[in-house]
Amino acid sequence: MSPHPTALLGLVLCLAQTIHTQEGALPRPSISAEPGTVIPQGSHVTFVCRGPVGVQTFRLERESRSTYNDTEDVSQASPSESEARFRIDSKPLEARTPPTQSPAPQLDPRRGRRTTVTMSMHLLPKA
Repeated sequence: MSPHPTALLGLVLCLAQTIHTQEGALPRPSISAEPGTVIPQGSHVTFVCRGPVGVQTFRLERESRSTYNDTEDVSQASPSESEARFRIDSKPLEARTPPTQSPAPQLDPRRGRRTTVTMSMHLLPKA
């Protein structure tokens, strides 16, 4: 074992749904992370978003919601579920300093970084 533990990236999964329907309840959407919610530094994570059949677009938003990814690459996971996958590659831990602020303290690579994501989905209108 090395003297310093591997930095971990903790992922907090937040779920938000944007569904507009005319009638009936829809199954609750879900989001999960593969290989898990804590991954070693340098690894990637894949978010698996699931919702009812008929979802046209899934959106994965990060942190402040100013950064997002949309995908229309939606597959049918089961007779009643749609699924989309978002792969996020690891970025090195570093302190980022906005130009108008004083230098930020250095990040401790042993503590890792936490990312919050939100998923939304949009259904096709009924024919």
